[in-house]
Amino acid sequence: MTHPLVIAARSFVGTPWRHRGRKPGRWLDCLGLVVCALHKAGRPVQDRLTYGREPEKDDLRGALVAEFGPTLPKDQAQPGDIALFIGAAYPLHVGIVGDYYLGGLSVIHGSNEIGVERVAEHRLAGQWMRRLIEVYRVKEFG
Repeated sequence: MTHPLVIAARSFVGTPWRHRGRKPGRWLDCLGLVVCALHKAGRPVQDRLTYGREPEKDDLRGALVAEFGPTLPKDQAQPGDIALFIGAAYPLHVGIVGDYYLGGLSVIHGSNEIGVERVAEHRLAGQWMRRLIEVYRVKEFG
């Protein structure tokens, strides 16, 4: 059975990327996808739009721990978890772990990579598995 957060996140695949985006179907960023998917899945979450383009300065990790509790190592990732990825030097990107249709895990995320720039889902492997540093387990679905 597919996790409700994964179902909600997949409903936004194809939505164009925009920094601080919170309008499903119109624009989302990586955090906007997580917030909107959680709301759609019945798990309200505190949101804020005051972050810049340097998440380390805005304490992205601290906000994730405050909302979801302690981190888990990446080898414990399972569908419905929130994934935290590192950029060049610090954690800067989040996504939702899914169950990949060809087996294994996927990541659903608001991507601003050139040529993608939308909510996308792909296998959690290669560079994405290398960049994954920790996951957060979401509890209390209604």
